[in-house]
Amino acid sequence: MKNNNNFSSLFADVIIDELEHLPNSPYVPRSALEESLRQHIFEYVDELQEDIAKGYSLSLELLKAKGVSLSPYTLTQSQLKKLHNEEIMKALADKEVVLAEAFGMGAEELYHLYEGGFDLFNQAHYVEARAVFTYLLVLHPRVADFWTALGSCFEKMHKDAEAAVVFSLSAALKPHLIESYLPLAHLLIERGHLYEAGQLFMRVIEISEQLEEGQERDILAQEAKKYLDAL
Repeated sequence: MKNNNNFSSLFADVIIDELEHLPNSPYVPRSALEESLRQHIFEYVDELQEDIAKGYSLSLELLKAKGVSLSPYTLTQSQLKKLHNEEIMKALADKEVVLAEAFGMGAEELYHLYEGGFDLFNQAHYVEARAVFTYLLVLHPRVADFWTALGSCFEKMHKDAEAAVVFSLSAALKPHLIESYLPLAHLLIERGHLYEAGQLFMRVIEISEQLEEGQERDILAQEAKKYLDAL
């Protein structure tokens, strides 16, 4: 279990590192988000390691079925070991290494993997889709859309706490776009938490005030007020 805890702690550090530019998450204080994130990652660690391996193998199966060449996606034994290597995770935390780039995968390859995950999601194979998106996030943890996709899997699996944390992370990566906050708002509204949804949009208005003056700031504030008034 010690090795698992080390792995999950490092993975949590990589993710939390992405919140440095934002004093608070859109929904909860940064310190509370960190604690919640760590808790869920520790609870999820056994599934996490399984999902990375499962996500890799599922991705190859999906690509093969579509007739896509597997060469850019097939990892060597040495590369596969790096998916669990603490030194690689530490390097990721230092923002010096992105595994996708180290493995020779570019935007096109990542998009194909993302597309494959959504094929599974649209067929209601949420556990399998979660595995693919988890693998994607290990490859490149700084893409907001990957976090949103993972959060959607948790939502469909009725794991609301995990979904809320993941949606908050996604929003933190693109705090200037109103679209970043809508998955979390939708989750809150669907579950009947209208007060919390209102608090979320009030927080978004506060975040807009932290942005530099300009069109993006004005649009974010206006859109947040529109959604707040509609509740």
